[in-house]
Amino acid sequence: MKKIKIFELETHVWIAGFANIAGLISQIYTLISTQTSEGLSLVMCVMFNYIQFVYARLGKKTGNKALMWCMYISFIIELFIIIYTLYLRN
Repeated sequence: MKKIKIFELETHVWIAGFANIAGLISQIYTLISTQTSEGLSLVMCVMFNYIQFVYARLGKKTGNKALMWCMYISFIIELFIIIYTLYLRN
């Protein structure tokens, strides 16, 4: 088993990736529990989703599994947020 080194960049990429996922999950919880999307900018969500997709592809190209998986998961969650926000606004 590989020993985790707390000061390595790869460890921080995993931590930041999971923090990103946790923040997006909290946004989903807020959307579902309040049934309102007030204050949520769809333009920002779409731009953020594009950025996540690009970084996920960069992670895949460079072999950085932490970057790839965390960004792909975040991309899917953000896509759900966009679709659910559109649903709430129509």
